[in-house]
Amino acid sequence: MMLRRYSLVTAVALFAAIPLFPVGAQAPIAGSGALPQMNPEAQSPPDVIEAVGKLMSIRRDRGEMHEIKGCFRRSRLQATLRQICRQRLKSYFGRMMLKHRDIFANSKPLELFIRFIEVSGDPESNAFRKDLFSLRGIIGTIDEAQRFRQIKECFQDAGPQPAIQQFCRQRLDAFQGEILRTRGVELRDISPAAIRRRLHTVATSDQVGFLAGDTTAFESLRNIRKAQQEKKIKARTALVTARRSYCQVKTGRRAVSLTSQLSDPGICLCTYGRRYATSGPGQQSRPVRVAPGKCSAASRLKMGDLNGGRLRHHDWVTLQAVHNGYLSMNRDGVVYANRSRAGKSEKFRIIRAVNTPGVVRAGELIVLVSARGVFVVPDLKNGRLKATKKTPLPHEYFVLTPN
Repeated sequence: MMLRRYSLVTAVALFAAIPLFPVGAQAPIAGSGALPQMNPEAQSPPDVIEAVGKLMSIRRDRGEMHEIKGCFRRSRLQATLRQICRQRLKSYFGRMMLKHRDIFANSKPLELFIRFIEVSGDPESNAFRKDLFSLRGIIGTIDEAQRFRQIKECFQDAGPQPAIQQFCRQRLDAFQGEILRTRGVELRDISPAAIRRRLHTVATSDQVGFLAGDTTAFESLRNIRKAQQEKKIKARTALVTARRSYCQVKTGRRAVSLTSQLSDPGICLCTYGRRYATSGPGQQSRPVRVAPGKCSAASRLKMGDLNGGRLRHHDWVTLQAVHNGYLSMNRDGVVYANRSRAGKSEKFRIIRAVNTPGVVRAGELIVLVSARGVFVVPDLKNGRLKATKKTPLPHEYFVLTPN
């Protein structure tokens, strides 16, 4: 009973003393500087199959494996259960390695673990087996296999994004460097370039391998939610910091009401750096620009609330410049004030930065969404307004100000 208290970490420590290449099928081709031919359809060595067969002949230990196989059968309909089944298999493997050292003394732990996975009936065991058999002569421990699995997942998640692919390649290079440092004697006959090519080929292949991680499905979901929450907090903090660089509007009883100014004489759109959107007389054929200054006559925009009543979150509005041209956007997303009447392209939706229902007030951060569903943002390099962004940055919001 005391053997059950050992963890897989203890088992892996015991595995380190076992030779990495006990059978010729797993060893590099001596003196050739090359690896064995990659054969994803290779089978487990006969001694491994025989050792696991002996274990399955012991009734008590065979019964636990049957329970694990039943777990994997149920996981075909409940994918979230699969990770729990893998944890059970991993724990079972570690205990059996300690309990039956006499049976497994002459077999390599990683090869045994692959055979355990095959016997367990895991739905993805075939992909895992192909990956590990393809890396015979390079990966020799369960810890190395688990680290390689994480690198392969990195490549799968990267997709066509070059920056993330480069990050994954750096992780792969570091992994190879560590293997060469710690196992230089075993790999002295292998060309480092050959090792790198084999690792890269398997890591970027389409098949999806796996190795049970250290988290359950519930913990993985919790980590995802935690990352999302941290991302929201970070974005909120950045917006609060940027808020100081927007126009400050007077509030209180004596302050000018935003509602009273919407249609006549109009309001001003102030953006980051206290810049105002402007399209004065004589500028009708030019894009609407943002520039430092004051809420002058040329910066006034008459706002028509198409929903009626007070200006609220998600209301549709039109914006009309001092020369009576309606703000609109061309096919490239550049905003002009050159339309004589308001059509679909001249409508914009007001969204509060807090993204909650309520009345839009003077001095409050808002975003404008075009009829095409993209955000209108100021290009601070050339001063133009453009409707091209899917997500605004902290310096791409607006403030409605009556003065």
